[in-house]
Amino acid sequence: MMIKAFLSSAARLSSKQAYQSRQLYLRSYTNMQRGEYSKDLVSCLKGYFDCPTFSDVTIHSNLKDFYAHRLVLASQSHYFAKALHKLDDAPSPRSGEDEELGMTGGVPVLDLVQENSLVVEGILYFLYNADYKDGSPSKTPEIITFNLLMLTAAERYGIPAMKECALGKLDSAARRFWDTPCFLKVIRHAYNKDNQTYDTVRAILTLVAADHATDLINMEDFAKLLRDNDQFHEDFEDAMVENERTTQDWPICMYCDIRHDPSECAHVWSG
Repeated sequence: MMIKAFLSSAARLSSKQAYQSRQLYLRSYTNMQRGEYSKDLVSCLKGYFDCPTFSDVTIHSNLKDFYAHRLVLASQSHYFAKALHKLDDAPSPRSGEDEELGMTGGVPVLDLVQENSLVVEGILYFLYNADYKDGSPSKTPEIITFNLLMLTAAERYGIPAMKECALGKLDSAARRFWDTPCFLKVIRHAYNKDNQTYDTVRAILTLVAADHATDLINMEDFAKLLRDNDQFHEDFEDAMVENERTTQDWPICMYCDIRHDPSECAHVWSG
């Protein structure tokens, strides 16, 4: 499992090196690889989000229809590239058949009504802004769940940059709301899934849980989670052992009240 391989590698380093290795591992998700985007390009695209100007495709969700632009969608998403190609290959609509053929007034329509409407909006917002809104200003625990939904959507729609963004936001949200039922709910969900994406999610959640082990192990719901899930129990214990080895010499961090190097705090890097 990825977390075991990571922890095993870290164990061979000195205390400070191991901790820095762990932080670099998480920081790769909080930075979102923004270097892939030209700031000028993103600045120009922002104004075209859900804008009819030059729009040549409509995205249909169960909440609303969105104006979109084929080049923006297809250039960043494997799913949209294939879907738009199929629309190009479809026969021209005859009178009265527009909806059946995915066309409205000659403009192609991609139907995403089966997808969570807030996720659809988040996906489109990201494609035009190199970021998405997760409701962070409201500071509610549900943003953990929403960021997990965005992460799985990034995998499903083939948007690598959004996946990196979602992992960073998930880590930040988990570190803020580790003591809520939403945190435990996401752990249960992650450990019921078996794919590479969820291995990374498990690593993040387990490390967050280990950082707050003293408080969490006294919570009955968390104790039950450990009893019910052997794999999480094993990963959690491994992470606690590594934490003890790497943090014993650090001061209490002014940003999150955890004993580690404040200059490497995830709260600082996640902004």
